[in-house]
Amino acid sequence: MRDYGKMGMRDYAAAGKKLMISSTTLGRGVQEEYEKLQRIVREAKVILMDLEWRRLRRGYTADVRGWLNQITVLYCEADDMLDELSYEAHATTRIIQMKEEKADLYCMINRKVCNIIKCNSLSLPRKIKNFQHVLDDMKMAFPDIDYSPEVRINIGDIDYAFQQVYKNRSGDEAVVKVGSRAEEDKTKIVNIIINNRQQMLISVLPILGDLFIGKKTLAKLVFDDESIKSHFDLRFWVGTVWFLHLRDIVTEIVEQSLRRSMGGMGGGDLQHMLEEILSGKRFLLVLTDVWFRGLPEKERWDNLQTLLRVGSKGSTIIVTTDYRRTARIMGTIPPYELSRLSIEESWALFRRNVFGRGSAVLETPNLVRIGLELVEEFQGFPFALTILGAMMRFKTNIQDWTTILKTMKALHSNSDSVIESALKICYNDMESPLKRCFSYCSVFPKNFIIEKKKLIQLWMAQGFLEQEASSSINDNGGGDHDDVILMEEEDIGNAYFKSLVLRSFLRVVKFDDNGEPLECTMDASFRNFVQDLPTPRHCILDFRLVLDFPDDISYHGHFSKSLRVLELKHVNKDELPSSIGELIHLRYLDLSHGRFKALPASISKLYHLQTLKLLHCRFLQRFPKGLGRLRNLKILTSFKVGNMNVTTGDEAGIDELGCLLQLGGSLSLIGLNNVKSREDAKAANLKDKQKLQELTLEWESDWHVCSNEESRKQDHILEELQPHQNLNSLFTHVTM
Repeated sequence: MRDYGKMGMRDYAAAGKKLMISSTTLGRGVQEEYEKLQRIVREAKVILMDLEWRRLRRGYTADVRGWLNQITVLYCEADDMLDELSYEAHATTRIIQMKEEKADLYCMINRKVCNIIKCNSLSLPRKIKNFQHVLDDMKMAFPDIDYSPEVRINIGDIDYAFQQVYKNRSGDEAVVKVGSRAEEDKTKIVNIIINNRQQMLISVLPILGDLFIGKKTLAKLVFDDESIKSHFDLRFWVGTVWFLHLRDIVTEIVEQSLRRSMGGMGGGDLQHMLEEILSGKRFLLVLTDVWFRGLPEKERWDNLQTLLRVGSKGSTIIVTTDYRRTARIMGTIPPYELSRLSIEESWALFRRNVFGRGSAVLETPNLVRIGLELVEEFQGFPFALTILGAMMRFKTNIQDWTTILKTMKALHSNSDSVIESALKICYNDMESPLKRCFSYCSVFPKNFIIEKKKLIQLWMAQGFLEQEASSSINDNGGGDHDDVILMEEEDIGNAYFKSLVLRSFLRVVKFDDNGEPLECTMDASFRNFVQDLPTPRHCILDFRLVLDFPDDISYHGHFSKSLRVLELKHVNKDELPSSIGELIHLRYLDLSHGRFKALPASISKLYHLQTLKLLHCRFLQRFPKGLGRLRNLKILTSFKVGNMNVTTGDEAGIDELGCLLQLGGSLSLIGLNNVKSREDAKAANLKDKQKLQELTLEWESDWHVCSNEESRKQDHILEELQPHQNLNSLFTHVTM
């Protein structure tokens, strides 16, 4: 049987300890039920993953569909209950702390919270019993569920492999994806474009070939070629246009040119801006995945060409398409056709991905023999060769290779295509937390580009980053609890990210100067694969995720209380609803670019909150007291110190930051002129916030021209605001 006690602990290890602290108040029975609930959540996750693989391999039968829905509901409900119990434990601990401070308030709140806990403690055993019945029924229905321990992600191996694969990048990533023929194809297309002698204002070159043959990769090679960059004044890439929706294409071109969003702008204004951008300029436009179904697409194409005629002679459009009819209608130059790879080319590509730089696999005769058989199964598709090769680079065991070959042949016998088979095998090979992180990326719009840091924060908010204790466990002399060393969630998230990149499931589009990834995207083929999975996972996200919510928040009752992520940017109101404080499961809250003047006091009740983003909130003046209770907060982009001279007693002082020891990333402290003493500044405890990378200190008055006494006070305050010595950046700023 799988050892559930050693499975990924997520944030429940920490939550369990918080519950134990308050066990005298909550009652020992609640603590025991909490631990039962933890085991149920872990078991439910194992069954969920097993049923998903059954669906992938054997088809989506009615019984599997029913059990999948049932186990998903159970998993979500049990997971939410864990959160709620942890929340109540935190609230109880807070009440105990208040007992000596405010006796009257303590009595009132204590009665209220204890009533809630009493109700939960009475219903909890019954709910857990029901959960266990469902799990027992599933075990009877599927007695062959695999409970063996999952092989865990080795973060050291991932970091080493990533460094080896991506260090000293020389532009050969395309060769790794589609084979050595790519450079030759690129050179031919570049010459066709630059040496084009057609007298037409705009030339159109189709790149034609089977699905997953490498058309977009080749087009990107051409797009990034230095001679192409110097030949054209402007270059635009519009991915996955399919049916040539005119507004989408025009919007994308304008946004790429101006580097800002054009959301809400009318079609006429967009076309006028397009004309100004392209007028008299020789441009290159790449349109990928185009498909002409009939007359509507032909009319849109004609209209688009009319809009683009303001450009200079020599402008070129590259179109990638799977359809010969589409290439014939659109092209003014004969299509450049891509064919499948030969066996020799396929083996060279597969061999490079499996045994190349950073691989853990030795090129033994037995593995070469099996590899050649696999290559024949791939039928010359570079995409399948690439993703299987990326997976196999970590398979050192010959039994693993044999199993993968047998699975590939079995899937083919079920009439799965080469691409479908490769995707299923690679998806199922991933550890369960990686599957969830990968699937999560499909909720973003097509062609999305997202910061790595934000993506990891979102994974963390959803509980996908499974915590695992290190192998160093100290014997405490027979006590009840072992001391375990837990990894930072950000490090786990970074390893997950790099693992998905190494598997080609995510693609890095921007690196920093040290070779670390900054931004990524998911190619359409992977996104479509995940979205076609008929599993209830997206039902989970419907209740736990709201990204880019409209700025009209008057109907805030719409929000599900199960939300883990809420992105509520550009709020055009003076106040935020206090009901935000009822979202007790919330981990990620982005209120950037809002016009509101104060954060609601209820926000201090979001004990699970990890990320609070308040970028460019120019009108925000008041933070509520109690923010220091958010002990799980890891990202707080800005904090405004309350003005104690005019406050009504409900504004946060800088001392609220004292207990927020997990704060990392970038933090801006605004209104430091409101700090009254060096003792208050010291209470902020900036020195102990070792994870902070960037700090901005901002005063809202010119204290350089103040009295000598005030100047000395500000110097003392500045001394006490000294951060830790490993800070990357420190800025000071004064506004009048």
